[in-house]
Amino acid sequence: MKPKLILLMTLSLGAVLPAQAANTETNLGGSKNVTIDIPTVPTLVRENSNAPTKVQINGITVSNQTSFPNEQNSGHSGGSRTQLPPGPAPTPEWAGKNLQVASASNLDLVWIAPGSFTMGDAKTGPAHEVHLTRGYWLGRTEVTQTQWLSLMETNPSPPECQGPDLPVGKISWDEAMEFCRRVTASERNAGRLPEGYEYSLPTEAEWECACRADTTGVYAGDGKLETMGWYAENSGDKPHDVSEKSVNAWGLSDMHGNVCEWCYDWDSNFATTAQTDPVAMDPDPACTPDSGPRRINRGGAWNSEASDCSSSYRYRNAPTVRNRRLGFRLALSPAR
Repeated sequence: MKPKLILLMTLSLGAVLPAQAANTETNLGGSKNVTIDIPTVPTLVRENSNAPTKVQINGITVSNQTSFPNEQNSGHSGGSRTQLPPGPAPTPEWAGKNLQVASASNLDLVWIAPGSFTMGDAKTGPAHEVHLTRGYWLGRTEVTQTQWLSLMETNPSPPECQGPDLPVGKISWDEAMEFCRRVTASERNAGRLPEGYEYSLPTEAEWECACRADTTGVYAGDGKLETMGWYAENSGDKPHDVSEKSVNAWGLSDMHGNVCEWCYDWDSNFATTAQTDPVAMDPDPACTPDSGPRRINRGGAWNSEASDCSSSYRYRNAPTVRNRRLGFRLALSPAR
């Protein structure tokens, strides 16, 4: 669930910013701002730049070095999962705001505030509490073919799946990460990227938190897959333009169906205890078949069964695999 939290960010300006209005957006490329319907984010308080980052979640105050109760302190828990470092606080002009990425055809990013939620279920791995202390941004939609071609040379989507507003498909994990690296380089060269941040794929925990958006059921939004996503029963056996289905409570579309989305993590077993900022940085031997280690995909696709499009269902593929149902969503977070 989304926590009731107070986030103390470590920047030098002694000011209190009001909570962002529900339709605030910042354009990073100098073009005209666009107003979209997005969720409200919590108030951010900036204090001394040397103070530690502190987050209060469910009555527990944690700082950069704090672990939650029942969490292993070795840095590894649940297969090969590692706790990410806290990372730098976002700058005042970025914190709590939705953004656009100029070098990727003004790709919309939605701010996801730090929080806690229950990850997984009985079918996909033990349900366990996850605490995300690092706020991040996630693409409002899957990366479209127009956005892909703004930085890449060719469109890998097969002819029957091509269109400017269709999600790009037939993308390997390696190719998705190359797109992320190019966005990072372009935005950094243009002076539009804060120090210590990078564009990447979301971690599996970040993806599921954003997909659920304060829900605990099988599907987000109104709980009906028919209104939330394109899948085998309603897609006509093809992908569809992004944003044609209902958004979830945080303004994200197509988290269920359309194309299956790569996550940053290697395949790894879930933990049974609470986790803080988890990511599988290394393959888990217990999950690695003879063919080699695999990366995680989430959300299901336009030709997936309904059960495979749930908030918790996990796909696995080798990072070099390319097929027409595989796409991705851009994330912006502290460097890993």
